[in-house]
Amino acid sequence: MSEWLIANRLSLNVDKTCFCVFGNERKNYHDFQLKVNGKNISWVDSCKYLGIIIDRNLSWKEHIDYVPYIKIYLNLLAYFIKFVRK
Repeated sequence: MSEWLIANRLSLNVDKTCFCVFGNERKNYHDFQLKVNGKNISWVDSCKYLGIIIDRNLSWKEHIDYVPYIKIYLNLLAYFIKFVRK
């Protein structure tokens, strides 16, 4: 990874960097180590990217729990849909 960063004239702040493996597989990636310039990059279950929380299962649960007004809006929308179907 270090060679690729150097070849593409990029730098990486390892202290602010983390990685997440996406997918629904039940494998445990906690033991997997990713190093850049001899420093470990931490593995996380979810990460925030451009204000959106993305978890390893690509579900919206953690993001919806984080943003309360979206949760309220979705609950109102579900109630409205249930009301219209009657």
